[in-house]
Amino acid sequence: MSDSRFENVLRLEYPLFEKALNDNLTRDYVGEILKLYEDLKTEACRFETKIYKVYLDFAVAINAVYKYLLVNEVEKDEALRIMSEFCINTINKSLDRLSFIQLAFHYSTNKAYLKLITISSIITLESLKLANELKEHDMDEELSKSMEECSVADYFNYYGVEELMETVEVVENSFDMFLDKNVNHNKGKEVVIRI
Repeated sequence: MSDSRFENVLRLEYPLFEKALNDNLTRDYVGEILKLYEDLKTEACRFETKIYKVYLDFAVAINAVYKYLLVNEVEKDEALRIMSEFCINTINKSLDRLSFIQLAFHYSTNKAYLKLITISSIITLESLKLANELKEHDMDEELSKSMEECSVADYFNYYGVEELMETVEVVENSFDMFLDKNVNHNKGKEVVIRI
């Protein structure tokens, strides 16, 4: 896991946080969110056997950001909107970094790997680590399920932030929309039609 990736993602989304926080808070938001994240990550061990690790890492990260927003008196609806935009922006940027050939390969051989990349893009883009995740587990089966089916909702219930499932749904829907937009399902096989 690469904390520096999460830190960079938070910095890249500065304009999003700047809109919701006052100047003092905006100056320190990255460090404060990373502290919350470390605390939540330590506590996440209780869920490690129940929730697929990549999904758990994602849940911990968005819980830390959301918790920070709420603690700093951002309205719940506004915080959820920011969370959705934060995730969509990050996923789109990570997909933009993939070349046409990489995307074509992932579409034709293993869409689960592409889903793994998009969901983990907030925390890491370490391709070797992600490839090892797929080798070590039967991730095709795990990744074909929704995050809710993989017990992420239990994690949010534990922290009393069940509304974060809305953000999870936005993330999963954005992945499906990306596939629908960029994959042609004619003739029974998948072909990348647009990047």
